[in-house]
Amino acid sequence: MPEFESSVRTCVVQAISFGFGPASHATAIAGALDAKVGASIHLVGVGEGIAAEFMEQSGAFDVVLHGNVEKGEVISDAVGEASCVVSVGDFDFIRACAAQGKPAALVDALYWMWDEDPLPLDEASLYFVLDFPGVRQRLAAVGKPGRHAVVVPQIVSYADALPDREGSDKRCIVINFGGVVTPFGTPFDFVGAMLKDILAVIGDVFDDVVVAGGAPVMRVLEQRFGGDRSGIRFGPFSAPEFLRYLASCQRLLTVPGMSVAVEASVQGVPTLFLPGLNYSQHRQIDIFADLFPDMRAIRWSDIPGGWTLPAGMPEQEAVAQAIAMGEKFTSDQSQRAAFRSFLESHIQEADWKPLSGTLASMDGGPFGGAEQIADVLLKEVAGQGASL
Repeated sequence: MPEFESSVRTCVVQAISFGFGPASHATAIAGALDAKVGASIHLVGVGEGIAAEFMEQSGAFDVVLHGNVEKGEVISDAVGEASCVVSVGDFDFIRACAAQGKPAALVDALYWMWDEDPLPLDEASLYFVLDFPGVRQRLAAVGKPGRHAVVVPQIVSYADALPDREGSDKRCIVINFGGVVTPFGTPFDFVGAMLKDILAVIGDVFDDVVVAGGAPVMRVLEQRFGGDRSGIRFGPFSAPEFLRYLASCQRLLTVPGMSVAVEASVQGVPTLFLPGLNYSQHRQIDIFADLFPDMRAIRWSDIPGGWTLPAGMPEQEAVAQAIAMGEKFTSDQSQRAAFRSFLESHIQEADWKPLSGTLASMDGGPFGGAEQIADVLLKEVAGQGASL
């Protein structure tokens, strides 16, 4: 850990390396802390892989430390004498901090989908739960209200800066593969097979094709498909860049994800959800069907030999089954032909309604999660006798 002036308090914000969601949440929290106390706090990001890359590119942190939490790296260096420590989605980080006597707060964006609490709520100094249909009822049913369960809105720090929908003479489609990284690796072949089929179906219907996702996935896809057609652009893109593409596109094809669903619904983007590869994406597509009445989706259950994984499965087993399903799709020509047929029927339809629903207008204000978390963390620091 670098040495800072003793008058400047340090806050550590860590994110699990699992798609862009956790890293974008960590960056938003850091931005909210900086906006509230500025130079009085030194912000240290902790992560590995695409999480660390995203945090570095954001410019929201004074320093970003790279390391693998499960292997015991960076914990001692990271938390040090920090005045506050918060993790986005990494239960192992919370346990590692507790083992070293350093209380840490947890932000859990997926509390709504757990069959049972993945971590006892009181093992974290604070347990922030992102608001979602059913979350408050579940907390009340299991008797976990109060200090350790703090329900906050969705974390979309740039909501006020979302660009207006734009008209354009060019037809643009955005294809988003954010969040396809799994605990068992990155499914390059699955994503490559899906993109190959998508490009075959859309042909020259669109002038511009924008493919978004994490840097490792984008590097592989650009190598495989970059020379196949003109007018195709590959990420990774910054959040503002991605939002600008959404504002000008006529269609969005995306694997399920909380952040992209919020962004697309706020901007009213005509959207089709694709089969996802993570267990959370299987669960999200079922929930989204209730949130977005006019939602378009190709589900695993639409594809012969596929099925949407149910709630309540043990996580490791569910993730393994989800990955096996994706691997089968990669080599099963009948499944891929069915996917292309479903996709073609959607593409040929002219009347795609914009994605809209209850997610964009949730009770209590939909997007201020980062600011609320920052307020609570700063109160905790003040309670320790620190001054910011």
